[in-house]
Amino acid sequence: MTANKATIDSMANEMTNKFVVELQEQLAKQVAADVAQKLAQVDVKKMIQFFVERKLNDFLREMTFPDGSISGSAIDLSKFLLSGNNVVGGIIKQFGSTGLQDNATTCQVTILDAATVIENQLITPTATIKGDLTVEGDLKLLGEIPTDSPFYKDLVEHSAGLLRLSMDGEFFLKYADKVFDQVKQNGLDLTKITLNGKELMSGNTLANFVTETNVQKVGELRSLTVIGETSLNRGTLTVLNGRVGINTTEPSGALSIWDEECELVARKLRKEVSIFGSTRNQAVILSSAGKSNLTLMPDGSVAIEKLTLGGVSISSATSVPKYEAKRGTLVFNETPAIGQGIGWVNIGGANWSVISICQ
Repeated sequence: MTANKATIDSMANEMTNKFVVELQEQLAKQVAADVAQKLAQVDVKKMIQFFVERKLNDFLREMTFPDGSISGSAIDLSKFLLSGNNVVGGIIKQFGSTGLQDNATTCQVTILDAATVIENQLITPTATIKGDLTVEGDLKLLGEIPTDSPFYKDLVEHSAGLLRLSMDGEFFLKYADKVFDQVKQNGLDLTKITLNGKELMSGNTLANFVTETNVQKVGELRSLTVIGETSLNRGTLTVLNGRVGINTTEPSGALSIWDEECELVARKLRKEVSIFGSTRNQAVILSSAGKSNLTLMPDGSVAIEKLTLGGVSISSATSVPKYEAKRGTLVFNETPAIGQGIGWVNIGGANWSVISICQ
């Protein structure tokens, strides 16, 4: 049994060793075949290049180059990007960017947390300041301030307020005479005058809301419309309630003309009847060439120095006429008596015939 066991163990070991060798050979062949297959699918050159670049990059990152050991021409700057976060300290000369051009030879702008200091002039086409503006020095404006801007209106209102406060009695006494003298000498040149926010006068036009004035002299008027009583030259001409008075402020008719104590009136007497004359106890004369052609007496009579009816001239005399006259001229006797004619009629030349003897 012992021999047999030893034999069996020997045979088993031999067979085991043989099996292991064969298995190893088969595994080696299979692994070689698998590796060859895998290698056939892999770009070895590319893989080697990848591993070499990674090793080189790791090496370069860990390596410290001595100062000046790398030439500037050896560096490719076409894709070189430098963050501003990596720039600390130092002075950059002739700096420029898309929105900035630095040509200064000395420091002109200093930026601090509390302020920005500009050493020279600040030139800008426009500027917007949000907050307060403090000017230490003179403020020079080479342009104009828009009159409709809030600043201009506030400035004018504030200045006017200060001026009103300073315009006390002493101020006017001090400057009033000078101002009035200048106005008298040079006049007052205004394009327009406003009253309570309304335009009182603009150019040569007076506002139509001006209804009361004490103007004592005007030039030529193109038109004039008057509502209410009108008085010219202190009552020389008065227009009142549809009546016109000359030298009277109380016309008694549509037209009332006074000359001292005499009055001449034109008015309506009754329906469709007008009257022209005097309502007072005085005579009214209708005259031509300075002669009393027709006299209307207060008692209702009419006095006519010479009357012509048609082609016949009629007059009166105290005696027979001796002058030449037109044939048919009648002259009545102003002092008729018994046996005398009541007048005379011209029969040609200076010949007169008695008219009807008084009985």
